[in-house]
This record gives sequence, C-alpha cells and structure tokens, in this order.
Amino acid sequence: MKRFVSILLLIMMAFALCSLSAALAERVTESELIGAWQFVGGGELMGFGFRLNADGTGQSLDSEDMEHCPPKHLHETGDRFTWQLDGDSFICRNSQGTVERFTLEQADTRILFTEEEAGGFYARFDEEAIRAEIEDRMGRGEMREFDALVMDYLNDILEPTLAERLNLRDVNARVDWYSEEKSVVVDAWQLDEDDAVTIRFTESDLTVTIGAAESKWTSGGGIGRDLTAHAYYQTASAALGNVREELAEQQRLTGEVNPTGREPQPGEAAIMAEIEQKRADGTADAFDRLAMDAMDGTMTARLEAMGLTGVSTRLNWEGPLHFILAWGRDAETHFRVALRFTPCAIGVCVGDEVGDVTQIPVSWYENYLRTPEVEIYENAYRLIQSELALASQQQQTRFSMPGLTGYVGQFPKGKTYEVYRGPGKEYGRSANGKASVSTNGTIMIYGVRGDWMLISYGISGGHTRYGWISTSGLPASMFEYCPELIFPGDDGTEYVYATVREACRMVDMLASDRDFIYPLQPGDSVHCLAEMNGWVLVETYAYEEPYWGFVRWEALDSRHGYAFTMKTIEPSSVWSEEEIRAAMQAVADAYTGRASGHTLISLRYSDEDNSQQNWPTDVPEGIEWMKLYGTARSISYYDFEIAGSDGTAEDLAFYVWREPGGEWIGGMGGYE
Repeated sequence: MKRFVSILLLIMMAFALCSLSAALAERVTESELIGAWQFVGGGELMGFGFRLNADGTGQSLDSEDMEHCPPKHLHETGDRFTWQLDGDSFICRNSQGTVERFTLEQADTRILFTEEEAGGFYARFDEEAIRAEIEDRMGRGEMREFDALVMDYLNDILEPTLAERLNLRDVNARVDWYSEEKSVVVDAWQLDEDDAVTIRFTESDLTVTIGAAESKWTSGGGIGRDLTAHAYYQTASAALGNVREELAEQQRLTGEVNPTGREPQPGEAAIMAEIEQKRADGTADAFDRLAMDAMDGTMTARLEAMGLTGVSTRLNWEGPLHFILAWGRDAETHFRVALRFTPCAIGVCVGDEVGDVTQIPVSWYENYLRTPEVEIYENAYRLIQSELALASQQQQTRFSMPGLTGYVGQFPKGKTYEVYRGPGKEYGRSANGKASVSTNGTIMIYGVRGDWMLISYGISGGHTRYGWISTSGLPASMFEYCPELIFPGDDGTEYVYATVREACRMVDMLASDRDFIYPLQPGDSVHCLAEMNGWVLVETYAYEEPYWGFVRWEALDSRHGYAFTMKTIEPSSVWSEEEIRAAMQAVADAYTGRASGHTLISLRYSDEDNSQQNWPTDVPEGIEWMKLYGTARSISYYDFEIAGSDGTAEDLAFYVWREPGGEWIGGMGGYE
C-alpha cells in the first residue's frame, strides 16, 4: 500500500509537520473515521486514499490523477483490509494477512498517520457523496453558487479557468467540504511575476492574497437550479486586480522599483557590509557596485529603463564564484530576458522561457576593474537588443507547416478514454502510463488522423495535456465537422525537418516539462508536423521507438540540416592539424542548409583511413584529396533504413579536395 513519494510531497510534508504540530493533541475515535479519505500531503502511508466502514472493513482507493495534490477522482482498487483502533494506534490487516501499525492523531480537520519518522496527512473527501449532495440540491432548485464552484473543481474546470482568466500558472486547488465553513483554496503563481497567489473561496466571500497584500470581497450566495461559478471567477479577477493595484501603490509611496517590494535576501546584510568595507579601503570595483545596485533596487530601475518589466534580481555569493542574476520580460516583444553578471563577463538569454538562469552561458567578456559601471549597463543593453533581434528574426522566419485549431467536442457524458502520446498504442501514455480523460469535463478536438483523434483537456496546475484517443466507439456525428490532420510528408508532400538548437524536452503539457516524453539534444533531427501558439508538434525516433510531442519553436532550426558538433583528429604524418580542421569545416559548410533532416554529429581523421584511397580516376593532376569519416544521426536515416534503426549512420565517408594552397571543397562519398 506504500507508494512512491515525490519530492513535492516530501516538501509539503515538512511544511505540514511544522505548521500543524501544535494541533496534534486530540485522540481520534473510531466513529470519526468512518467514510472516505484522500491523501493531502507527506508520505502516502495509506496510499492515495481509502474508505473505512463501520463494520471494521475498508477498501483501498487509487487515482489516475497524477497531477493534483490532493489527487482527484479516487476509485476502489479491489484491495480489501480490516482495521481497528488500539488507543492511538491504527492497525490495518490486508487480505494477505500482513499487519501494519501506525500512530494516528488528529490534525485540525485532518488525520495524521505516522511510522517512525515518516507521516502522511489525510482529509475526509468523498467525491461521489459530494456530487450526489449537490445534484440533489440542483434537482430541488436549491443549488448554490458555491456548489457550482465545487462541481467545477470536481470536473477539472476550475484550475484551467482561473489560469486563463486571472493570468496564473501552476494552479492547484483543494476543497474542504467537511469543516464548519466550507472552502475551496487555490494556490498559484502570477504568470509574468515570481509571486505566489492564494485564493480562498467560501460560500459567501473570497480572499486573494499576494505576499502581505490581501483583498477580501463578497461573492456567491446565490441559490437556484442552473447556477454557474461565473460570479466567483469575475470577483476573483477583480480582487486580484485590487491587490496588484495595492502593491503598485506601495511601490509609488515607498519608491521601491520592484512592484512586490524587494525584500533583502538571506546573507545580503553580510554582503553589503563586505562591500562597504572594500569601499572604505578603496578596493571596491565595478562588480561590487553592481552587487550594491542589485540589492538597493538600482539595477532593477536601470533594466526597467531598458524596456524590461517584472524585473527580479538575486545574488550568489557562495564559494569562490560570485554572480548576479536578473530576469524580466521585454515589454515590446514579450520575450523573457535573463542576465547573468560575473566579475568578468555578462551572459544574456532570450526566449519564451529562459529556463535555469544560473546556467546562462557567457556571451560577452569585460574587465570590470577598468570599466565604468555605466558602460557595463550599456553593453548589457546592446547584448539584450542583439538577442531580442535574433529571437524576433527566428520567429519571423519560422518554417511553414499546418496550424492546429481546436474546438469544444460534444462527447457522450460519463465516458473515460485512455490518452496516448501519439496516434497509436505504441506511443504509450503519460502520467506513469495512466493518462485518461473523462468526458464530464471540457475536451478540445483538433482533428483526426486515421483511427485516432488529437485532443486536449485541463489538468492540475492550470496545465493542459495534449494527446490522442481512439475513435473507436465515438458517435458518427462527431466526425461531421472534424478536420482530417494532414502533416508534411503525407500524400507525397515534402517533409519538413528541423535541427535541435538547444537541449529541450518533447512534452504533452505545454507549460511544464515535469512529465516529459523524450529529451532532445543539440544536433538531433525531428520531423515537424504542425504548429500551435509558439509550439511545434514533432516526431523523432530512438532505438526503434517513435516519439511524438511538442517542442518550443525557438529550440529548433530549420535552416541548418547539419550541425558540426564534434571532431577527432589523430596525429598525421601527411597533414597539419590546421589543414585537417579546415577540411572538416569545409564538410560542415558544404552541407549546412542543404541536407534537410540530417544532423552531422562527428567527423574523424586518421592516416589509416586515408591509406587506401579509392579516388575517382578522372581527377585532374595536382589536386589534393583528403578522406574523412563521420557519424550522422537523422530521422531520414531511420525512414530509409540507411543504417541503424535508431537513426544513426556510422562510417559515412566524406571527401574534400583542393588545388595546392587553395581552400578545401567538401563532398559526400557515401555510406560505407
């Protein structure tokens, strides 16, 4: 019954143990345990959920919902057990006779199972009973707006709706149905800011909190038959706007440049004292002044003057390597921009998402000891503008392919479909092989391909999962207006290939790569199938397995079929290393942009490879030749079975030639 405990849940456990330790005093009685319970944090000592009956029997509950915490849609697994209380001990005996004993305590409205140093919290939650209660009130014309909000939660509508209407990300909700005051609590992050947002809905009001700012509004309370939660969503949007205005006003009154008010970070007081001492000694340099700018808000103000919004800064002063991080969003293009200042260099990264800002590569060097501080900002501005121009150019020259357009599907209610990562069972399923979609929620349709339909549906955290379901058993009326998906390469059309520019992951959740499909490395090749909102649906092969998923378009480069990434040069008695490197570069130049869908991974030279040269017989006298071997990885190699089934071709022969003293000219000799 013990299940895998994720890092996220361990963190929640630590937090819960600290915040609730004072409440663990009351002893639980058997009558208080009757009913269904769901896991809400810590270690899953009793699984994702369970049901305890008055006769001392119980059933284990499981869920395919791997995205929410607490998990939704619990169902019986068929596992039975018996249970009893012995003082503070909960004794459980499964059908195989195995006995487990946990210490059981009350934690406000929750119960806590503990075993040595591990513990798991569970809250009473019976989805079927809640649905039945709300539907009964609906039938009697006494449904409340709060009931509609809870039904949205149960139907996986609440999180994606709040994410879209309130411009939030990583939305996760939980329902407390059994407290004296029922509530729905939502935790999320602002989309363009690094600020946590908490929204608490009750039957009569809602409260929105960002940091120390809070706004409480009256909402709900309506009674009727066909109510919706629209009033709650509308009021939440207004309340969130009010909090944001309050934070902006605090900025204006206090002169703080960061809308959330930049709080000193741990260790910054010591950093300031260290720099002040260096100033007094006359040894402070421009990097020290940059650090002070980051801590007092000056850097934020300067970057905002460069056109960035939502700027945040952070210092790393641990160990011998000190650096300053700054990130925000360009107001004009809406690209994310991140900068990394070190004592000798600046790194800039631009894109829809910039990833781990601590790993930004250096793109410009400067000796801060002799550079006026104002010039450092000017150089940073030039770097930002250069990277923005490049990103915009790549966006404008995006390769052409079909677009995906969705519409709300009218599915039969009460059905559940297995969701696959591609148009076939061979592609597998996400969520640890359990990805499914219920027709009780909203499902978007994008088209059909053979016997498979491309759909999307909302999951936890405000995310949307894309996948394929079998069309078998769907009513014929659903296909009347459903488009057929035609991708490049179908019906004799030309394939669209691209080379991966930077390490990325193929995903089926566009805003998250936590449950990624397949990792791609620079130089990998993909078939490009369709695009949607800055994402490209791609196909690749590895180890005889096909993979389909979405990749951010800026991670791809359709203009270069070959990426010259590695080279091996053995000492030669014939050529100098400089001449061999020039020959290798000639091969890379010759195939750049001309061999779409191919990726040159490596080239190698050895005198032995050149000892048996089968040169063409009609070569003009005096022409110099060199033979190189390469390893190439390509989808087209897989398609045409040129080499290994994982798409890798080894021992590709490349010939280069030149007139004595001239430049090398590259060509491909064939697969050997």
